[in-house]
Amino acid sequence: MKSELKSEFDAVITEVNVKNRRSSEAHKTVGFELLDEHKEGSEIWELIIWKWE
Repeated sequence: MKSELKSEFDAVITEVNVKNRRSSEAHKTVGFELLDEHKEGSEIWELIIWKWE
């Protein structure tokens, strides 16, 4: 994904539910970093970014 989109975008931003530890760890392994956390109803979400600088 990075090689295909880097020429058009500086980063990718997405959300992961904190209950989904496997996805959260996989995103962090490739380089995503936590921007913020927020709550929707009873669910807590991580807003994460992968910077391509």
